[in-house]
Amino acid sequence: MSEREVMVDGFRWNISDLGAGPPVVMCHGFPGLGFSYRHQSRALAESGFRALAPDMPGYGRTDTPVTIGDYTNDRVADQLVGLLDTLGEDRAVFVGHDFGAPVAWTLALRHPERVSGLVLLAVPYAPDRFPARPSELYAAVARKHFLHIHYFQEPGVADRELDADPRRFL
Repeated sequence: MSEREVMVDGFRWNISDLGAGPPVVMCHGFPGLGFSYRHQSRALAESGFRALAPDMPGYGRTDTPVTIGDYTNDRVADQLVGLLDTLGEDRAVFVGHDFGAPVAWTLALRHPERVSGLVLLAVPYAPDRFPARPSELYAAVARKHFLHIHYFQEPGVADRELDADPRRFL
């Protein structure tokens, strides 16, 4: 699978770009990378599509956003539109898995003219209108059992634990 770097408004994306034809942009979740879609990319390319699998912001060799606010679904969706522009594509099918799913549906809601199809994997569509703040909902669930989303909320906690012995963790 060939990977390359693409600059979009000063932000570096690492993407897998395979095949030619109508584009399909595959957005991974945690703890994935664009590489996670290597089998699907090959099958799509062989079927006449352009398979685009970026490392999402903050993952792999794609740049890390400067502020926490740059990780919002709105911001990342807008960045993906910029990626399409840079790659010379008007529209694409967007596939989102895990954290990539809300980004994909946000892109479809904000920029419907840029989306020719939407596929959500493992995370059903839920509008961004929760009955409480997501962090409060995650904390409530985490009181009952481990929840990775809650675990990563407090800056530095996961970093200290996971960095202590990465070989054992992995």
